[in-house]
Amino acid sequence: LEKDFADGILFLNLLEEISNKEVAKKYNKNPRIRAQKLENLSFCFKFLKDEKIKLVGMGPEDLCDGNLKLTLGLIWTLILRFQIN
Repeated sequence: LEKDFADGILFLNLLEEISNKEVAKKYNKNPRIRAQKLENLSFCFKFLKDEKIKLVGMGPEDLCDGNLKLTLGLIWTLILRFQIN
């Protein structure tokens, strides 16, 4: 799980599936360098902000670096938000 969301592709796909909305029109489908991965994750975090999901003390760098505790916290927040709605 630490590395699964690191490039932003799976996280982007997860957000699109649970929200039934498009997260980003254009994103890097095969990111190779850190900047491309961070760009994908930035699209995801912008989408979460637009959906009024508050993430305190967390950013794209945390997912890219594989911070497990923050990744699990993010998933829990998504479960709570989309299960209620």
